[in-house]
Amino acid sequence: MSIQCYVCHHETEESRLLAEEICRRFPYMKTYKLGQTKLFESYFFKNVEIDETCKYIGMLTYRVTSRPHVLMLNIPYILTCCDLDVVSVNYSNGDPLTKTELFHPGFKNIWIKLMKRLLPELNESEVWNDKIPMFYNNYWYAKPKVLLEYREFLQKAEEELEKIHEVYGDSGYGVGNVSKEELIKITGKPYYTFHPFVFERLPCIFAWYKKYSCINLAVLINISH
Repeated sequence: MSIQCYVCHHETEESRLLAEEICRRFPYMKTYKLGQTKLFESYFFKNVEIDETCKYIGMLTYRVTSRPHVLMLNIPYILTCCDLDVVSVNYSNGDPLTKTELFHPGFKNIWIKLMKRLLPELNESEVWNDKIPMFYNNYWYAKPKVLLEYREFLQKAEEELEKIHEVYGDSGYGVGNVSKEELIKITGKPYYTFHPFVFERLPCIFAWYKKYSCINLAVLINISH
Protein backbone atom coordinates (compact mmCIF):
# COMPACT_ATOMS: atom_id res chain seq x y z
CA MET A 1 0.00 0.00 0.00
CA SER A 2 1.33 3.42 -0.94
CA ILE A 3 2.03 6.47 1.20
CA GLN A 4 0.98 9.90 -0.07
CA CYS A 5 3.14 12.69 1.35
CA TYR A 6 2.49 16.30 0.35
CA VAL A 7 4.40 19.52 0.94
CA CYS A 8 1.94 22.38 1.01
CA HIS A 9 2.70 25.93 -0.05
CA HIS A 10 0.89 29.22 -0.49
CA GLU A 11 0.48 31.16 -3.72
CA THR A 12 3.76 33.04 -3.25
CA GLU A 13 6.70 32.09 -5.43
CA GLU A 14 8.97 31.87 -2.40
CA SER A 15 6.84 29.23 -0.68
CA ARG A 16 6.40 27.30 -3.94
CA LEU A 17 10.15 27.20 -4.57
CA LEU A 18 10.84 25.98 -1.05
CA ALA A 19 8.24 23.23 -1.43
CA GLU A 20 9.72 22.17 -4.76
CA GLU A 21 13.21 22.05 -3.25
CA ILE A 22 11.99 19.74 -0.47
CA CYS A 23 10.40 17.45 -3.06
CA ARG A 24 13.65 17.32 -5.02
CA ARG A 25 15.44 16.18 -1.88
CA PHE A 26 12.71 13.71 -0.98
CA PRO A 27 11.17 12.34 -4.21
CA TYR A 28 8.39 10.52 -2.38
CA MET A 29 6.83 13.91 -1.58
CA LYS A 30 4.63 15.99 -3.88
CA THR A 31 3.83 19.69 -3.79
CA TYR A 32 0.31 20.89 -3.03
CA LYS A 33 -0.89 24.46 -3.59
CA LEU A 34 -3.18 25.77 -0.87
CA GLY A 35 -6.18 27.89 -1.71
CA GLN A 36 -6.40 31.24 0.07
CA THR A 37 -9.42 30.66 2.33
CA LYS A 38 -10.31 30.99 6.01
CA LEU A 39 -9.25 27.37 6.39
CA PHE A 40 -5.64 28.39 5.74
CA GLU A 41 -3.60 25.13 5.78
CA SER A 42 -6.66 23.04 6.66
CA TYR A 43 -7.68 23.69 3.04
CA PHE A 44 -5.61 20.59 2.30
CA PHE A 45 -7.81 18.26 4.36
CA LYS A 46 -11.01 19.59 2.84
CA ASN A 47 -9.84 19.39 -0.76
CA VAL A 48 -7.07 16.83 -1.23
CA GLU A 49 -8.05 13.72 -3.16
CA ILE A 50 -8.27 10.84 -0.70
CA ASP A 51 -7.18 7.57 -2.24
CA GLU A 52 -8.68 4.87 -0.02
CA THR A 53 -6.16 2.30 -1.30
CA CYS A 54 -3.31 4.23 0.36
CA LYS A 55 -2.02 3.29 3.78
CA TYR A 56 -1.48 6.88 4.90
CA ILE A 57 -2.04 10.37 3.51
CA GLY A 58 -0.65 13.50 5.07
CA MET A 59 1.25 16.71 4.76
CA LEU A 60 4.11 18.91 5.80
CA THR A 61 4.54 22.52 4.73
CA TYR A 62 7.35 24.36 3.02
CA ARG A 63 8.32 25.79 6.44
CA VAL A 64 9.56 22.37 7.55
CA THR A 65 12.98 23.42 6.22
CA SER A 66 13.40 25.32 9.49
CA ARG A 67 12.89 22.08 11.43
CA PRO A 68 15.56 19.71 10.08
CA HIS A 69 14.91 17.06 12.75
CA VAL A 70 11.53 16.42 11.09
CA LEU A 71 13.12 15.97 7.68
CA MET A 72 15.67 13.58 9.20
CA LEU A 73 12.86 11.08 9.85
CA ASN A 74 12.49 8.34 7.26
CA ILE A 75 8.77 8.97 6.98
CA PRO A 76 7.89 6.37 4.29
CA TYR A 77 9.72 3.60 6.16
CA ILE A 78 8.15 4.52 9.49
CA LEU A 79 4.66 4.68 8.03
CA THR A 80 5.12 1.38 6.21
CA CYS A 81 5.94 -0.29 9.53
CA CYS A 82 3.21 1.51 11.45
CA ASP A 83 -0.45 0.65 11.95
CA LEU A 84 -1.66 3.55 14.13
CA ASP A 85 -4.54 5.76 13.06
CA VAL A 86 -2.65 9.04 13.23
CA VAL A 87 1.11 9.62 12.99
CA SER A 88 2.39 13.06 13.85
CA VAL A 89 5.82 14.46 13.08
CA ASN A 90 5.09 17.62 15.01
CA TYR A 91 8.03 19.55 16.43
CA SER A 92 6.71 19.74 20.00
CA ASN A 93 4.45 17.96 22.41
CA GLY A 94 2.09 18.86 25.23
CA ASP A 95 -1.28 20.49 25.79
CA PRO A 96 -2.37 22.17 22.52
CA LEU A 97 -5.15 24.25 24.08
CA THR A 98 -3.75 25.97 27.18
CA LYS A 99 -0.66 27.04 25.26
CA THR A 100 -2.87 28.50 22.54
CA GLU A 101 -4.84 30.62 25.00
CA LEU A 102 -1.54 31.94 26.32
CA PHE A 103 -0.40 33.13 22.90
CA HIS A 104 -3.86 33.98 21.52
CA PRO A 105 -6.00 35.37 24.36
CA GLY A 106 -9.68 34.83 23.61
CA PHE A 107 -9.13 31.48 21.94
CA LYS A 108 -10.65 29.50 24.82
CA ASN A 109 -13.94 31.37 24.64
CA ILE A 110 -14.25 30.68 20.90
CA TRP A 111 -13.20 27.05 21.31
CA ILE A 112 -15.74 26.31 24.04
CA LYS A 113 -18.54 27.91 22.02
CA LEU A 114 -17.60 25.91 18.93
CA MET A 115 -17.36 22.61 20.81
CA LYS A 116 -20.84 23.16 22.25
CA ARG A 117 -22.05 23.18 18.66
CA LEU A 118 -19.91 20.30 17.40
CA LEU A 119 -19.78 17.99 20.43
CA PRO A 120 -22.77 18.98 22.59
CA GLU A 121 -22.62 15.74 24.56
CA LEU A 122 -19.29 16.81 26.13
CA ASN A 123 -18.90 19.31 28.96
CA GLU A 124 -16.40 22.16 29.14
CA SER A 125 -13.82 20.22 31.16
CA GLU A 126 -13.83 17.49 28.53
CA VAL A 127 -13.32 19.73 25.48
CA TRP A 128 -10.62 21.72 27.31
CA ASN A 129 -8.28 19.19 28.89
CA ASP A 130 -4.58 18.36 28.81
CA LYS A 131 -5.16 14.79 27.59
CA ILE A 132 -5.94 15.97 24.07
CA PRO A 133 -2.95 15.02 21.88
CA MET A 134 -0.95 17.70 20.10
CA PHE A 135 -0.35 17.26 16.39
CA TYR A 136 -0.83 20.46 14.49
CA ASN A 137 -2.31 19.93 11.09
CA ASN A 138 0.71 20.82 9.01
CA TYR A 139 2.72 17.84 10.30
CA TRP A 140 0.57 14.74 10.44
CA TYR A 141 -0.47 11.65 8.50
CA ALA A 142 -3.56 9.50 8.89
CA LYS A 143 -5.28 6.50 7.42
CA PRO A 144 -7.73 7.38 4.61
CA LYS A 145 -10.77 6.36 6.67
CA VAL A 146 -9.66 8.77 9.40
CA LEU A 147 -9.26 11.62 6.93
CA LEU A 148 -12.68 10.97 5.43
CA GLU A 149 -14.27 11.10 8.88
CA TYR A 150 -12.28 14.19 9.81
CA ARG A 151 -13.31 15.93 6.59
CA GLU A 152 -16.96 15.72 7.63
CA PHE A 153 -16.10 17.13 11.06
CA LEU A 154 -14.06 19.93 9.49
CA GLN A 155 -16.86 20.91 7.12
CA LYS A 156 -19.33 21.15 9.96
CA ALA A 157 -16.83 23.15 12.03
CA GLU A 158 -16.30 25.55 9.15
CA GLU A 159 -20.03 26.27 9.03
CA GLU A 160 -20.52 26.58 12.79
CA LEU A 161 -17.47 28.76 13.36
CA GLU A 162 -18.94 31.48 11.17
CA LYS A 163 -21.78 31.80 13.68
CA ILE A 164 -19.32 32.85 16.42
CA HIS A 165 -18.54 36.51 15.78
CA GLU A 166 -15.51 36.57 18.13
CA VAL A 167 -13.59 34.47 15.62
CA TYR A 168 -13.04 37.66 13.60
CA GLY A 169 -11.18 39.30 16.46
CA ASP A 170 -7.43 39.92 16.43
CA SER A 171 -5.68 36.72 17.52
CA GLY A 172 -2.55 38.61 18.48
CA TYR A 173 -0.43 36.71 15.97
CA GLY A 174 2.44 38.81 14.71
CA VAL A 175 3.95 38.76 11.25
CA GLY A 176 2.90 35.53 9.57
CA ASN A 177 3.31 34.05 6.12
CA VAL A 178 0.31 35.85 4.62
CA SER A 179 0.46 39.57 3.86
CA LYS A 180 -2.04 42.08 5.24
CA GLU A 181 -3.42 42.52 1.75
CA GLU A 182 -4.07 38.80 1.42
CA LEU A 183 -5.54 38.60 4.91
CA ILE A 184 -8.05 41.31 3.98
CA LYS A 185 -9.04 39.29 0.92
CA ILE A 186 -9.53 36.17 3.04
CA THR A 187 -11.27 37.47 6.17
CA GLY A 188 -11.85 41.16 5.58
CA LYS A 189 -9.41 41.96 8.40
CA PRO A 190 -5.79 43.27 8.18
CA TYR A 191 -4.68 40.88 10.92
CA TYR A 192 -4.81 37.16 11.67
CA THR A 193 -8.25 36.28 12.99
CA PHE A 194 -8.70 33.15 15.11
CA HIS A 195 -9.68 30.98 12.13
CA PRO A 196 -6.32 29.29 11.45
CA PHE A 197 -5.66 28.56 15.13
CA VAL A 198 -9.04 26.95 15.64
CA PHE A 199 -8.78 24.83 12.50
CA GLU A 200 -5.21 23.84 13.34
CA ARG A 201 -6.33 22.27 16.62
CA LEU A 202 -9.51 20.61 15.39
CA PRO A 203 -7.81 17.34 14.39
CA CYS A 204 -6.38 17.06 17.91
CA ILE A 205 -9.74 16.99 19.68
CA PHE A 206 -11.28 14.93 16.89
CA ALA A 207 -8.65 12.20 17.35
CA TRP A 208 -9.16 12.31 21.12
CA TYR A 209 -12.94 12.17 20.78
CA LYS A 210 -12.80 9.25 18.32
CA LYS A 211 -10.21 7.44 20.46
CA TYR A 212 -7.81 7.10 17.55
CA SER A 213 -4.39 5.66 18.27
CA CYS A 214 -1.81 8.43 17.87
CA ILE A 215 1.93 8.88 18.16
CA ASN A 216 4.19 11.90 17.85
CA LEU A 217 7.38 10.67 16.21
CA ALA A 218 9.29 13.92 16.43
CA VAL A 219 9.49 13.70 20.19
CA LEU A 220 9.15 9.90 20.42
CA ILE A 221 6.33 10.15 22.95
CA ASN A 222 3.20 8.05 22.67
CA ILE A 223 0.22 10.38 22.99
CA SER A 224 -2.58 7.84 22.67
CA HIS A 225 -5.77 8.38 24.69
